[in-house]
Amino acid sequence: MSADSNEEKLQALLAAPDTIDFITRTTPYMETCLSTQSDVARGALLMGQYSICYGSPKAVASITNGPGSSYTTTNSMVLTTLDSEPLEAAGIIAVQQQPYLDLRGRGVILGFVDTGIDYTLPIFRYEDGTSKILYIYDQTAEGVPPDHLPFGVEYTNEQINAALDAENPFDVVPENDNTTGHGTFIASVAAGREVDDFTSAAPDSEIIMVKLRRARPYYLESRSIPEDQPNAFESSDVMLGVEYILKKSLQLNRPVVICLGLGTNEGGHDCSTLFEEYLERVGNANGVCLCIAAGNESRARHHTQGAISATGETANIDIRVGQLGGDIIVSIRNNAADRLSVSITSPTGDSVARLPARPYERRQTQLVLENARVLVEYYFPVEA
Repeated sequence: MSADSNEEKLQALLAAPDTIDFITRTTPYMETCLSTQSDVARGALLMGQYSICYGSPKAVASITNGPGSSYTTTNSMVLTTLDSEPLEAAGIIAVQQQPYLDLRGRGVILGFVDTGIDYTLPIFRYEDGTSKILYIYDQTAEGVPPDHLPFGVEYTNEQINAALDAENPFDVVPENDNTTGHGTFIASVAAGREVDDFTSAAPDSEIIMVKLRRARPYYLESRSIPEDQPNAFESSDVMLGVEYILKKSLQLNRPVVICLGLGTNEGGHDCSTLFEEYLERVGNANGVCLCIAAGNESRARHHTQGAISATGETANIDIRVGQLGGDIIVSIRNNAADRLSVSITSPTGDSVARLPARPYERRQTQLVLENARVLVEYYFPVEA
């Protein structure tokens, strides 16, 4: 398949509202799919091993059900923003005040993959008024994307400085953190300049910011994301953002700290997905420090575990549901050698009989005693 042919398919798929993006290792099977299917295209190749691809629902179903990475691995996870604690609680101020260390981030790049940044704030500008932000990669903007990436627009330090000199900066660089301000907050705490009584963890570092786009309709619907929730992002877009920061740091030949103030309850959190595997490889690269928020829900019991002692035995998983609870998504994972099947009982006692576990089995049931539907799906990991 020629590069021009892939680019034509990619642009058409990116413009279609029902396109699904997915993550896969670059295998001979995947290369065959890309060259033979008219409605699937590669958007980016990460670290020479992981492909971010885009396809129609029909094409993606065909690919992920065939020999290759399992569905639960290839599909994106949906992440949202997490909170952070003050510098004092982290012990950063005490380290900065140690006279023999001088750890202020000089010569280091801090990269953020988040909701964007308000680049006009004084904490992101030097004393002469110029910006300490080296690059902004805005995935939400339409235009010429950076090299090796399928969409978005890149703004350089020169463009940001020109915007700061303009009467209306956002006419020149129209990027802004206009949702919750989470990216601006994280960047200010980690890399803001000293202004009045404010300081950050690394005030002498410089910044690369990636502004994430909102998740595609397929993932918003399948994960029951509320329409008024702006901060819902796909793991594949996070990977594109991380790859962008990595390549920029290599071009500049400088060490980089990549901060991900994002999280999700999806997955087993055991490095079994390609997203986690990719981040592990990034964290092991020379000159790279990867910082990922651990979340603030350790006592919320969003995860549980258990054991079934013998074939034919059963075990219960109890889920507490609020009076006004909406959609609930439950993921049960087991060892590859075992096979589990599930039945479901509602709070009123209405039940869905056990559905035998078969690859890619899917059944939807309307409950009789409640205004609710139950959807059960099974997926089996198969590697090429």
